[in-house]
Amino acid sequence: MGNKTTFTVGDSIGVFVSRERDVVPYENLLFVLTEESDKLVWKNPDGQSLWYEGKNGRYYAYYPYQPGLTAQGYTPDILPTNWDADIYFRPVIRDWLIPADQSTHEKFTAADLMVCRGELGSESPRSLTFIFVHQMALLKIDLTEVMQDDSSAVVKFHNFQPWQPDPQVAVFRYLLQVEDSSILKDLSLSVTSSSGQVYDFECTGIRNSGNRGKCKSYKLHNTK
Repeated sequence: MGNKTTFTVGDSIGVFVSRERDVVPYENLLFVLTEESDKLVWKNPDGQSLWYEGKNGRYYAYYPYQPGLTAQGYTPDILPTNWDADIYFRPVIRDWLIPADQSTHEKFTAADLMVCRGELGSESPRSLTFIFVHQMALLKIDLTEVMQDDSSAVVKFHNFQPWQPDPQVAVFRYLLQVEDSSILKDLSLSVTSSSGQVYDFECTGIRNSGNRGKCKSYKLHNTK
C-alpha cells in the first residue's frame, strides 16, 4: 500500500500571489478540481482567473482550502530573496490544527496540509504548475501479521483514532503536527488476542522537525 496522494473532483486549494514586497494581488483565491469534457481542471467557482504578474510575481498554493486563511509569516523588510513555500506558509504550518479523530477519509485529508510554490511556463498561454509537498508527519501502523495470525483480535487506539484506508487490510494512517510536541504526545495502542491476552504498544521517535512530510512506519509482529 503506497503513500501517493491523488486529487479527486471536488478537492479545493487556496492560491496566493505576491508581485512585490507590499503588493498581494491574490490572497487565498479558491480553486476547485472540476471535470470538464473528460478532463480535470482547477477552476475558481466565481469564474475568476489568475493573471500573469510579471517576472516579479510569485505563486503559492496550499491544500486543503480554508476560508479566511492568511499566509504571510514575515514583514516586507525581512522578505527573503528566495520565497520558498515553507517560509511563505510558515505560520500556517506552525498553527495547523490536527484532530485526534482522523478515522475517515474526509477527516484524514482535512488534516493533510500540503504547500508549494508554483512554476510558470515560459510559453504563451502560460501554464502554472504546482507540486505539493506534505507538511505533517505520517504515522503508519501495519497490523496485518498480527491480524492474520489472530483474526478475532481486537485493536484499541489510545489518544488517537487513525484512518484505515482499506477495511480488509489492517494498516492504519495518522497525521502528526511535528512542531508541537504537546499535542497527543502519548500515542499508544493495545491488541487483545482471542484468548484474552493484551499486548500494549507505544509509538515513539516520530516527533522532530526532520520528519515533516515523511512517513514513520511500524509493523507489529506476533510474539508467539
